[in-house]
Amino acid sequence: EYNLGKKFEEAERKRNAVIFIDEIDSIASIREMDSQQHEVSLVGKLLSLMDGIKSSHRVFVIGATNRLNAIDPALRRPGRFDKDLEVPQPDTESRYDILCKYVNWQDSSVFDENINEEFLRTIAERIDGFSGADISALYTETAMSAIRRQLSMDENGKATMTQSVEEVIITPADFESAITMIKSTQQRTQKQNESE
Repeated sequence: EYNLGKKFEEAERKRNAVIFIDEIDSIASIREMDSQQHEVSLVGKLLSLMDGIKSSHRVFVIGATNRLNAIDPALRRPGRFDKDLEVPQPDTESRYDILCKYVNWQDSSVFDENINEEFLRTIAERIDGFSGADISALYTETAMSAIRRQLSMDENGKATMTQSVEEVIITPADFESAITMIKSTQQRTQKQNESE
């Protein structure tokens, strides 16, 4: 509560400020009879701070969540969080653009010649439902797959690289391996809901 208050004070002093609260559901979830006192208190503090913002201070508050229905309804009243804006999962072209931010396929010192624009467009089509964070994880796993291919174990279980990291080339097979390893946020959420 203290830190939250300090951030609002700082924003009001600076004026023309944006306060961005990521995963706002973690501090402003629905208050219920069995809620812990500190949770109820934190939601109350946030409500009080938002009500106290003067328009002359030009402070803009944004909250982000994947669980809109978990947010306390009092925060979604006019004068607090007035608008709900849904950011959909990226479409095929957007997924391709995100992949291109990670994959400079023209760099032959890093990428196999079979990784090209056509290959990345095919990958972008196959990873429907992936968020930007999922695509980032996919690329990390792809690079790790390429590195793992160069590891060898001796009889004592000590791992050594057969090539230096600078010599490792990412191949289409590394992308294929990563796709089998990385599940999209959407897939994980569906699986979690099915198990409940």
